[in-house]
Amino acid sequence: MTRLRELTWPEARTALEHRVVILPVGSVEQHGRHMPLATDHITAELIALRAEERCDVVVAPTLPYGISPHHRQFWGTIWLRSEVFRDVVVDVARSLKSHGVQKLVVVNGHGGNTGTLAEAGSMIRQEGMALLPFDWWRGVDDALVRAVLGEAAAAITGHACAMETSVGLHLFPEWMDQGAAVDVPTSWAPAVHGAQVHFDTVDFTPHGNIGFPTKATAAAGAQLVEKAVTNLVDLVHWLEAKPLAELLVRPHLE
Repeated sequence: MTRLRELTWPEARTALEHRVVILPVGSVEQHGRHMPLATDHITAELIALRAEERCDVVVAPTLPYGISPHHRQFWGTIWLRSEVFRDVVVDVARSLKSHGVQKLVVVNGHGGNTGTLAEAGSMIRQEGMALLPFDWWRGVDDALVRAVLGEAAAAITGHACAMETSVGLHLFPEWMDQGAAVDVPTSWAPAVHGAQVHFDTVDFTPHGNIGFPTKATAAAGAQLVEKAVTNLVDLVHWLEAKPLAELLVRPHLE
């Protein structure tokens, strides 16, 4: 196991050479009445650490804070501005690049970070480094979600729903209060006549979550996490084999 925070600097010099680095990121934000504020960054960290057990990577310390102003009405939420979050990720990448790291996977646990991580990846590849954002849930296919949760519970996913609650019950059951879960049968920020009219979470859910978290199970969470970890390991192996030049900004066309 190679976790950057546990190494001395001479050990880090050896560990970082020619290896892929994983950076978990997430948020500190409300997740309904039944999940902890740490849900997003702890999920990203634990998935990264499970992947580390299966491939030769270095896991950097987790960045817990993310882009969460839309949860501001719920107590305990802490957020960064989008440009601050982007710059922190880019500066972490630049720091690692100065120590010889060429390939970085950002394991993301918070949907609100997704667009900004793509921007960070676009910026840093122009500086000779590959930064690949990995949203853990994106590679967990819909068929698996329906199979482990059932059609009804899988119909609405997005935030402290049956899917994310199942993952929490599997990864950190001691932090869950499943008895307080409340089903909220609405999609995320439902549109009105094709327009977005809801900008804060409290606009469309009084409890902070959506979907059917009461239908969640730890057994379902175990299968969902296993798929996410497998996808991450496969990505690392793909990235290891990929020439760096093919991951950077291409030259002008002839």
